[in-house]
Amino acid sequence: MAQTYDDGYGHKVVAKEDLQISRSTSAKTSGKIRCKCPECSSHEGNKPNSDCVSIDLDTGWGHCFRCGTVFLLESHFKTWKEGQEKRYAKKKYNLPTADYFMPSFGTKTMEYLKFRCISTETAHKLGIRTRVIEHGTTKEEYIGFPFIDGSNTVDVQFKLASKTEKKFFFEQGCEKIPYNINSAIGASQILITEGMMDTAACTECGYEAVVSLPNGAQSDLRCFDKYKDYFSGATIIYAGDTDEPGIEARNKVAAYFGESRMKSVDWTYRWKDGEGEDNMHCAKDANQMLMEKGRDAVVWCIEHAKKMNIAGLVELDTVESQLDDLYENGLPKAKDLHVAKLNNIFRIEDGLIYLGFAAPGSGKSTMMNFIMMSMVHLYGTHILVYSPEKYPTARHYSEMINVMTGKEFSKGKLIEPAYQRGKEICREYIREIDANVTNDIDGILHIAQQEYYQGLCDMLIIDPFNWIQLPEQTGITDTMKYTMLLMKIVQFAHQYKVPVFMMHHPRKFDDKTKLTINDIFGSSDFGNKSDYVFWLDRKKDEDPLKEVTYWNCIKCRWNEIGKTGTVALKYSTDTMRYAGCNQNFDKTYSPISEDESDWTKHEATSQEIDFSPKPPTECPF
Repeated sequence: MAQTYDDGYGHKVVAKEDLQISRSTSAKTSGKIRCKCPECSSHEGNKPNSDCVSIDLDTGWGHCFRCGTVFLLESHFKTWKEGQEKRYAKKKYNLPTADYFMPSFGTKTMEYLKFRCISTETAHKLGIRTRVIEHGTTKEEYIGFPFIDGSNTVDVQFKLASKTEKKFFFEQGCEKIPYNINSAIGASQILITEGMMDTAACTECGYEAVVSLPNGAQSDLRCFDKYKDYFSGATIIYAGDTDEPGIEARNKVAAYFGESRMKSVDWTYRWKDGEGEDNMHCAKDANQMLMEKGRDAVVWCIEHAKKMNIAGLVELDTVESQLDDLYENGLPKAKDLHVAKLNNIFRIEDGLIYLGFAAPGSGKSTMMNFIMMSMVHLYGTHILVYSPEKYPTARHYSEMINVMTGKEFSKGKLIEPAYQRGKEICREYIREIDANVTNDIDGILHIAQQEYYQGLCDMLIIDPFNWIQLPEQTGITDTMKYTMLLMKIVQFAHQYKVPVFMMHHPRKFDDKTKLTINDIFGSSDFGNKSDYVFWLDRKKDEDPLKEVTYWNCIKCRWNEIGKTGTVALKYSTDTMRYAGCNQNFDKTYSPISEDESDWTKHEATSQEIDFSPKPPTECPF
């Protein structure tokens, strides 16, 4: 038999040339080989020709499936030992004596294992033991889970053998390693659970290579560092809990090992009953599923584990249901403002970024007021507004009530009932962020998130953007800071499906007749990150019939939300509303169906012209 020696860490070191390797694999220099076990092949009762050891020639690690001995090839031992000595140069761990265990399972341990549907054979295989701890005159029976590395017990977790009371503790000062780590050596598929009882449940169901995080979802994943070779080339199936901490732990494990080689178990068991009806049962973890639905359910869930997505990578499978919904029900329907001609080039869709800019005095804020109150009136949109230039805030509300009622905000022209109706609409649908309290993007988006959760933020308005404070970070340019802000806004819009409007300034306020996307102040990323970009150009004139505001769309990412182009709009100082208009040959502008109705009474507001033929009016006599 091959000569082996202890490495001092609970493993057996053996030279490859001393192993009894079958001829078919003796010439291999990489991959896995099978051979006889130097430790147990000669034992009485064992088959002498059984190749019960699997060794990975690339990592040097192997173990015997029969006696459990862990081997390390001599060619790899020196490098591994140097790494161990360097890793633990400043760390000294205690080793548990483990002489406090009972020679056989205690009564309560047997009852607890039966309650958790774990056989004594599985418990023995995992090295589970019983310990009795005395507290004065009382005795408590604990189940011990030894953490074994090679042949050394390096730590023990104790769990009270009780169906109702939860008490557990570890040995003090011991090294935290994955539970049942020896089972991972040489395996092509390894399950990782979140607890020892889940490892026992998976082992009970026939899975050989099952390890557990040492301390549940809070485990430090550096516990895997010295065992990375055990996992090389293996498919890793995360079979942890499905609660929020479990999902967090799953994502940490996936980042550690790499999502491309991982699958994840969803503890949702699906089956058809005798009548062919679909049935479903959900559990939190492997042991709960075993207790409630049995071995077949656990196996079904593991065998249906899904490949994990690489963080940041989207495959069609990830969005297939949304794609099918688009195919069946059509593309999202964007909302228009019922303004003639403007509807052709501008519509609002959830989750997109809209950017408007213009020189001072061009009507950015009045346009924003009109867009907001149109959305409130037409669609019942709840809007959150960050508009620090509109101070005091009551003045801003007065403008919104002006738009809603179509009447100048004064006691002589706005009657009391209409004023009260306007107030109630603003109270229900409009909320403002106090710029004296917060003027940074994190604070703004935090408020928006909280309002969203209450169903009170269907749209976010930032007017103007230049009031937002840039991060106080050294070593990065203002351009980079703008990019950071914009990324946060985009992520918010996409995550919560909230359209975000940003009003901004151009770089220069000269007499240019045509602004471009490169004229936006701060960074080109404003144009890059936005889905729709427009600029306003107000042409003033002593003759009111010649005054006009041009809406110029210079970027439109999706056809459903409009198209590039220019439309002329007429602004009414009385209603503070915009109307689509026609340009005559003498460069005068006549509004199309200018709307003066009281929106607080929910009257129709469409400015589109209906050219369809009308049926003849019947004579009332």
